[in-house]
Amino acid sequence: MGDDVKYIEPEELREALLSGKGEVLVLDVRDADATGGKIRGAVNVPSESSVWATPSDEGLTASQKELVGQVSQYKVVVTHCAMSKQRGPACARALSQIVTASDTETPPQILVLRGGYNTFASEFRRESDEDPLFQDS
Repeated sequence: MGDDVKYIEPEELREALLSGKGEVLVLDVRDADATGGKIRGAVNVPSESSVWATPSDEGLTASQKELVGQVSQYKVVVTHCAMSKQRGPACARALSQIVTASDTETPPQILVLRGGYNTFASEFRRESDEDPLFQDS
């Protein structure tokens, strides 16, 4: 893992999500291991998806353009996988390349959730139907 990705601490993400400002989009890049619930409002874009491919000289694919349209509505985009050691950072790097290739006027800050879903859930998940941070998959 290089220094080319920036991280957000679980507590910082928790505060941002509970603030209600709607400035943060969470991209859950887990694949078949996306079990045990998810962060409320997170969008699952599996790391195995072709959307994460390096942009070609011909430009962005339709799915990449759709992703840019979605993420450009937010100030901050946070990627995560189970532990955010490989897939989360790799998808953050890919998203940065995709957003750069799109020439969007106000690109979001792209961060990786330190410790991934597993750490976030172990620190903040409550056994309650009304948990403000989590929802069933």
